[in-house]
Amino acid sequence: MDSADEEELLFLSISIAYIQQRRKPRLWVRNFFKKRETHGVCSSLYNDLVIQDALGYKNTLRMSPEDLEILLQKVSPKITKHDTNFRQAISPKDQLLVTLRYLATGDTYTALMLISRISKTKISVFVPEVCKAIVQVLADYIKMPTTAEGWEDVAQNFKLKWNLPHCIGHLDGRHIEMIRPKNGNDYLNYRKNFSIVLLGLVDANYNFLYVDVGTPDKWPPREDVQLQVK
Repeated sequence: MDSADEEELLFLSISIAYIQQRRKPRLWVRNFFKKRETHGVCSSLYNDLVIQDALGYKNTLRMSPEDLEILLQKVSPKITKHDTNFRQAISPKDQLLVTLRYLATGDTYTALMLISRISKTKISVFVPEVCKAIVQVLADYIKMPTTAEGWEDVAQNFKLKWNLPHCIGHLDGRHIEMIRPKNGNDYLNYRKNFSIVLLGLVDANYNFLYVDVGTPDKWPPREDVQLQVK
């Protein structure tokens, strides 16, 4: 065997070793995702928390199992995917659980991938879709009164239930930190962080009448509500 043959054989051996080395992580990734039904957070929540720790379940998703089932029935028609010849679709339940976990904790897509065993790419696609579906199916549950009689009913409930006369709602909000936008000064809060304001107005029975998210910190909430009412 001459030197040229030896070099060709050496190159071929290195190429094979490199290909085999690259294939191992892909095989591991496939096996990692295949165990979703038995080891993912979706399976754990239903097999463990629902049965043994309902409070832990609610702390994890900010929602009771009963409320989640109601929401699942409403959004399923809008988020159901179909299996293909090559891949099994993510179930509506898994999509909803991951999305609620994201909304409850603000976890990154990478963190959600590790606990759910669903690829980050798929999560980045279905989370916005599920959020949109939730807004659509629950639109009728958040309504401001549009008449004087409607506001009078709200005030009457506050007076009867909480002994608060002339009250038409409880208003509260919180800051959600964000990366500084281009017009950053408008979003600079009193803690010297950049944030948007999540604002909610509820009636005497804790039902939301109004919700707003995205308002800069320097735009007073009272002014925001007044503009929306007008």
